[in-house]
This record gives sequence, C-alpha cells and structure tokens, in this order.
Amino acid sequence: LTIIEGDALEIKADALEAHGISAGTYKIVANLPYYITGQFLRTFLSGNQQPTRMVLLLQKEVVDRIIARDKKESLLSISIKVYGEPKKITVVDRGSFSPAPNVDSAVISIENISKNFFSNTSHAAAISEEKFFDVVRAGFAHKRKMLAPNLAGAEPTITTREKINEALLACNISEKIRAEDLTVDQWKNLVQKLST
Repeated sequence: LTIIEGDALEIKADALEAHGISAGTYKIVANLPYYITGQFLRTFLSGNQQPTRMVLLLQKEVVDRIIARDKKESLLSISIKVYGEPKKITVVDRGSFSPAPNVDSAVISIENISKNFFSNTSHAAAISEEKFFDVVRAGFAHKRKMLAPNLAGAEPTITTREKINEALLACNISEKIRAEDLTVDQWKNLVQKLST
C-alpha cells in the first residue's frame, strides 16, 4: 500500500512516479463529492499517468449524465467516453448513509482507460486532444442552439460556417442536430473533417 498525502486534485504525474506509480499500473476507488467530480476525472483521465480503471461513488444524477441514460450526451459524458468505458454498477439509496444526504448515489466503473481514441487507426488519422475538446466545448456552448451555429460562433474561431457545413455533410450529420445527439464516434469524425 502506497499512501500519498495531499489534495487529490493537485497530484501531478511526477508525484505518482516518485512513488513508483506509472500509467496503467494502478486503479482508483473513491467516494467523490459532486463539486470536484469533473476536475478529478479530468485530472486522472487526461493526464499522462492514467489508471487502468476507476470505481467511483458519485451523485446518482451525475452517473446518469455520464452514461447518458436518456440517450442525450453532455460535455461530461463525451469527456469520459473518449478515455474509457463507463458503466453504472448499482444505486446506493440516500438512506444508506447517516446522516442521510438529500440525493441518492450510484457506483460507476470506468474501464479500459487509455488515449487510444486519439491515436492513428487503420481507418482514421490521429486527432489532437486539444482540438477535439475545443470543438466539443464549442458544440455544447449553448445547449438550446443547434450544433452548427454553436461551432460557427465559437471563440476562438474554429473555422468558417461554410467549412462547418461541409464537414457536417461529409460526416452525414444533419445541420439541424444538437450537440447532445452526437455519438463519440461522430464527434471524432467531425473533428477530423474540420482539421483537414
């Protein structure tokens, strides 16, 4: 057992290496408060020292957003699915805690964590993580708007409206679609088209 004292949000890759912990050699099991969930996941999923698996107790509503239970993706769900495979394990009723919180919790497992999504494959070129997330963030900038206007209005500018429309057409994506309706693979194809 290796104990590293400190704030989990501030642990850097070199701190893990100093304790002999390298990418793919450890797992994370944690009970996370809602307000640090996004930053915690970003720190460990996008960092160079990724775990092989994460098993987390989170607010149930957050777990449902991550797995897109309603078939509507979010910036959070896409940001996790590009690095691993999230799966809801079980619900933990609020009555299981003392004192009882105001919300139910759920256990989620994120497995097969890697950066392979961004790598070269036999049928697709590698894409930049930074470029991918610039496009996805722009797509989700205004939830009620359609994807094309969100991308066209992005700051900093992603590309022209004409190129956005061409990329959507090339990916067989409707110009009237909203960001929440795109799958992870559709996002990847779109970013590749916008990058050429």
